[in-house]
Amino acid sequence: MYKFEILATVELAHYFRSAFTPYQVWRLLLIKLEYDKFIRTICELVNEKKLREKNGHLYRKNYLEQSEAKKSYSRTIFINNKFYLRILSELPFIKYLGLTGANAFESCTENDDIDLFVVTDKNRLWVSYILIVLFSKLLGKRNIFCVNYLVDENNLTIKHQNYYTAVQLMHMIPLFDGEMNIKLVKSNEWICNYLPNADDRLPVNPFYLIKAESRNGKSSDTLNIDEKDILTLLNRFIYRKYSARLKRNFPQAFGKGIILTEGIAKLNRHDYQDIYQKIYKEIKEVLVL
Repeated sequence: MYKFEILATVELAHYFRSAFTPYQVWRLLLIKLEYDKFIRTICELVNEKKLREKNGHLYRKNYLEQSEAKKSYSRTIFINNKFYLRILSELPFIKYLGLTGANAFESCTENDDIDLFVVTDKNRLWVSYILIVLFSKLLGKRNIFCVNYLVDENNLTIKHQNYYTAVQLMHMIPLFDGEMNIKLVKSNEWICNYLPNADDRLPVNPFYLIKAESRNGKSSDTLNIDEKDILTLLNRFIYRKYSARLKRNFPQAFGKGIILTEGIAKLNRHDYQDIYQKIYKEIKEVLVL
């Protein structure tokens, strides 16, 4: 049974024109499997010519050339914008940044943008969002930085709890090292219901690190009471205005793809909650051992 699970997870990466390392495949399996047994099974599948391994990644089809090109695009996009990401990370109230989507899978095309997951200080999410938007516009990078998911530090538990969200979260590439990589996983223990081999922290890739998780900016804890009250009221005001606008412009996506509260902003209006289950099922049905 677990051979099907392994091959289906390898195919899942290929569906997105990417490739996983053996460790990434193991972390994203739907079944509990000891790592030693997993590695032995990988060796069996390679010997049976049902899998191939090259440059530390697993393949079932001839995706090697495509995946290497997309990895190169992904890293070039990051390198070209690393300086601006570092500045963005120093904006007030930003606690954490992570790469998601095609950037996390290293499956970007040449002209892709940068999908970002952001954690902010409590009661500062919408103030932070406006700062990011203004910063991006000032630098002419509004179409590059796609901030599609923000939470504040009091709302680390992700509400959409399914295989898709678990994979997205555990496959996210942290741009910071530090405690938040542990907090995010600990605050989402439901992940183990879908990914029983998941780590207890988000793995760090040194290539993508822009800094440690310390922050020089002025946090809400260093503000006086009057400043705190004003910023909290401003945060609420921006949330209400932005929420009303999105509800008016995208009524069908509001509450589904788009989820907004004062401490959560899921801004991608497309609802992909079931996509991984559907893809996984389709892949598994056509696999032949």
